[in-house]
Amino acid sequence: NSKAIHPIVLALLVISLTIILGACGPTVEKGKKPSENWSRSINLGDTIGSVGMVVDSTDHSTHMVWPSDGQDGIFLQYLKLDGNAEIIGQQDLNFPGSLRFPGLIMGNDGNLHLLWSSRSSAKEGWALWYTQLSTTGSTTMTPVRLSAMEASVVNYSLASDRHGGLLAAWEQDARGEMVLVRIDSAGTIIAGPHTFPNPGSSPTMQVDADDQIHLAWLEG
Repeated sequence: NSKAIHPIVLALLVISLTIILGACGPTVEKGKKPSENWSRSINLGDTIGSVGMVVDSTDHSTHMVWPSDGQDGIFLQYLKLDGNAEIIGQQDLNFPGSLRFPGLIMGNDGNLHLLWSSRSSAKEGWALWYTQLSTTGSTTMTPVRLSAMEASVVNYSLASDRHGGLLAAWEQDARGEMVLVRIDSAGTIIAGPHTFPNPGSSPTMQVDADDQIHLAWLEG
C-alpha cells in the first residue's frame, strides 16, 4: 500500500477470565473492572499496530506478538502468559524494516508460525515475511520472504492444517491478484505460491478436518 501509515500508540491490554479467581501481584497495573462477569485488564505495553495471538490448549498459555517502537527502530515484541495471565516469557524480535501486522499460528509440535509485513521506506510496498518461533519466543529458522519482490501485500489470512503446517493467502495491491502458499510444520514451502488472476481483496481462509481449504474474498 503506497499510502503512508501514521502509527498510533495504543496501550495494549489483555483480559483473562482466569484472573477473577486470583489476584495478580501488587506491581501489576490493572484497569477498571468493566462488569461482574469480566476480570480486570492488565497493561502489557505499547503497540503501534495490530496484535497476533494464539492460545496453547495443552497448558492454557497465551502467545502474543505486536510491533513496538524502540530506540533502534521498530521491533516485534513477543510475550508469553500462563493460564493466570502472568508473564512467563518475553523476547524482542528484531527484523529489518518497518514492521506491522503480525500473525501467529501454533503447529501440532508446539512451535509457532509467525507472519508479518515489512517495508524499508514509506515509498515501498509491504512485503510478507515468515519464520518459526519456539515456545519461548526464540526464532528457530532464517526468515523467508513469501511475497514477490515487486508485489505489495495489502491484506493476508492464515490458517493451520491438521499436520501442524500453515496456509497463507494474501492480496497483491494494484494487481487484481490473490496468492496462496502452503508451509509444512518444519517451515518449508511445500506448495505455491499459487496466483489467482481474478480480482479480489480481503481474503479469509479456514481449513476443515479433512484438510480442505475454504477461501473467501471480496470482489467489485
